[in-house]
Amino acid sequence: MKKPYEHMSPSLALKICRKYSYTIKKFTLIIYLFFVFLFIWNDFSSHHVKNINKYGINNELYQQNIETRYERILTENDEHPWKKKFSSVVNTSQNNPSNSKDLVSNNLSTEEIEMINELSTNLSKLWEDMIKNTEEEYNNKTDHMDHKWRDDMWNNQWGKYLDAAHDHINKHLNSYNSSENYKKDITYKWIQWAGEDVEVFVNALKQEWDKNNNNENE
Repeated sequence: MKKPYEHMSPSLALKICRKYSYTIKKFTLIIYLFFVFLFIWNDFSSHHVKNINKYGINNELYQQNIETRYERILTENDEHPWKKKFSSVVNTSQNNPSNSKDLVSNNLSTEEIEMINELSTNLSKLWEDMIKNTEEEYNNKTDHMDHKWRDDMWNNQWGKYLDAAHDHINKHLNSYNSSENYKKDITYKWIQWAGEDVEVFVNALKQEWDKNNNNENE
């Protein structure tokens, strides 16, 4: 017996695909977020969990090892993009006369320049507040874990996600092809997503910590 969709015409298949598909922008964001999480999780599982299994959670050798790495990570993270304020190309051009031609070529009015600079300032404040709140929540929910280890996870693993989110916000902020309303909407959403997605990371972290802690006690 032939299946009803076996001889479906290409045009009908295309209509069905279009009917149940997301827009290109939404699909791209979903795929991007998926791969960011996948990258973070693979690196976390393959490297840091192996260290726990190798040395043991309460083993002095592991503590010395991670303390040395953590000091290096703190130094490196001083350069992490997610720890910096957002900066618009407009603001940079105003401070650097050599870039003033960028303003002329894009015909930005004084009002538009002020709006972009104001948005940049507001985004920096929202981002800093989000980081502060999520880090406090993260520390509370991981307080039972080794603190140097969990701080390593925040800076070296979750930091990769924050770097990516920070980069996207900066790109949208400095896009000359987007309206001010769109810039405000999409950048605020990225900050909202970053604040919400940390819960997924915390839950995954708890599962791995509990699993390896149980293995140590067996």
